[in-house]
Amino acid sequence: MSTKVIVSSIAGVGVLGGSVAGTYHFLSQKSEEKSLEQVLTAENKIPLKTSSNTDDGDWGKLVTKFLATDNSVTVTKINVTGIVNASLGTGNNNTENIRKLKKACQALLKKTKDYANDKVIAENWCTKASPLLK
Repeated sequence: MSTKVIVSSIAGVGVLGGSVAGTYHFLSQKSEEKSLEQVLTAENKIPLKTSSNTDDGDWGKLVTKFLATDNSVTVTKINVTGIVNASLGTGNNNTENIRKLKKACQALLKKTKDYANDKVIAENWCTKASPLLK
């Protein structure tokens, strides 16, 4: 066998091995990324249902706490766009506010990275374990 064939074979095996190792590493990192919802569920902090009205009683309580102006809520509030105090508009504001809070929680719970600061907010505003529901 010529030296050229041996060198080419070794180079080919090296490139193939590197490609396989790189692909494995990339895929294993992807599968390790968990959503904030998965992390909270693993910690037994079950998220409230956002796609049905099953937990709307709890969502309503959270909306009331969110709108409280008496400083009784000492936790950081979740960022909700367009939530309106029920006394300022139509009688259907609570249903709309629940929908908006659910939407904010859905977005928060889907996060798969950079959610360290959001975890406590999600626990307080999006889970059955929320201290605001006690």
